[in-house]
Amino acid sequence: MVLTVKDLLIGYNSSSPVAGPLSLELDKGELVLLQGPNGSGKTTFLKTVAGLVRPLGGSILSEKAMLLPTRIPKVRGFSSVEFICAFLGFAAAGGPANQDAAMETLKTLGVEELAAADIASLSDGQFQKICLCAALASGRTLLLLDEPTAFLDAPSRLSLMETLRSITSETGVTVIFSSHDIAACRPYCSRTVSF
Repeated sequence: MVLTVKDLLIGYNSSSPVAGPLSLELDKGELVLLQGPNGSGKTTFLKTVAGLVRPLGGSILSEKAMLLPTRIPKVRGFSSVEFICAFLGFAAAGGPANQDAAMETLKTLGVEELAAADIASLSDGQFQKICLCAALASGRTLLLLDEPTAFLDAPSRLSLMETLRSITSETGVTVIFSSHDIAACRPYCSRTVSF
């Protein structure tokens, strides 16, 4: 299992958990949608699985996860390759091996033509794919995405969902993401978890 959650209580104050108890097991290559109203615990769950928030109760057994927040700033002056290398904690210029790894992920997602583009010039949909490239280049087998379809137009949302389905089926990476765009996202997912 990539993720096993048992009787998990999540939140920031032990006297009033945001959600739980939650129990769930996820296998390799799943694409899982977290759905629920604002404040129901979706983002808190993602942060808890990523190790950024301590669980209030229960247990989590997880492979190392990479959390992509809702909005990552597009800072002018970074090419897509430099952004991926910087995202991974390397020097902005990156060494040849790091740049090769970045190019490989760009090819995997079919956006290698954006390698030299300044990330500030990219559309939100293009930049979301570059962020996914950075997450894939990390080698993590569990990706946690907080509202990846926010700020995207309808065609970009569908393109992103097709990309996520491709990532899970072709690489075996498991992706858990939150979204309010249930109708567009649910058909692509292996399962849905309600909060």
